Amino acid sequence: MIKSEDSERKSDQVDCVAVVDDLCYFGVLAESRDSAEVSLPKTYFGNCIASYIVAVKRDELVGKNGIVVASKGIEKKIRDSKSNGLLGAETWMSDYRELSKKSFVGVAGSPKLAVYETDFGWGKPKKSDAVHIDRSDSISLSDCRDGGNGIEIGLALERS
Repeated sequence: MIKSEDSERKSDQVDCVAVVDDLCYFGVLAESRDSAEVSLPKTYFGNCIASYIVAVKRDELVGKNGIVVASKGIEKKIRDSKSNGLLGAETWMSDYRELSKKSFVGVAGSPKLAVYETDFGWGKPKKSDAVHIDRSDSISLSDCRDGGNGIEIGLALERS
């Protein structure tokens, strides 16, 4: 998504001035039940989701190893936040509103949710999609339907 935006930005430039090195933001959600500040009983059934915002330089994302840079940034943010997963929760919504005016990508889902292992009585799904990503500048992540350690990445772009 960032690479397609970057191509668009460069084609819109009349002169040959390089794009200023700005930041791109990823919004990710992660389970925080095991956070030090949350004390939930082992029998708790539900989720305890924390929101994290990861900033990465645009030129690193559009480079050859952009997906690796994004992955490492997200992983580092989640690992660093394990001890205080709900820190800053009172400003999450206003933070997201502010970032929606910038280069922002939401990350929906997680391979750990094991959507292809879900069975509500009529069998496991053949295909799973996060349908809201076409309107929210988001990508989706899920486990791979073929099993193994793969990850499915969903992306919806405008037709242009």
